[in-house]
Amino acid sequence: MNTTHYIIDFVIESILKHNKDIDKDMNVRNITGLSIKYYRKLRQLTQDELAAKLNVIGINIDRPMISRIECQSREITDIEIIAIAKILNVSVEELFKEGEKL
Repeated sequence: MNTTHYIIDFVIESILKHNKDIDKDMNVRNITGLSIKYYRKLRQLTQDELAAKLNVIGINIDRPMISRIECQSREITDIEIIAIAKILNVSVEELFKEGEKL
């Protein structure tokens, strides 16, 4: 199995695993927000600093958007997840491991 298929399978498994939680709280718009917040704080970055780094690489996200992503009230695109993972120096898979480290 190549890396792309592994990532796709991992994401699908994560979504299915978290589906019951999403059903309970329809306000949850993503499953990576808590992990993004965890790694951002671990890297000692503010939301403003993360937004600035994203803007430098062409991802148009401001601080309020970062806040909404982290509190899971805003959807996040695949391109945004990949960019955030690169900036935070973690794998995309790590961002989907929501409850294991928080």
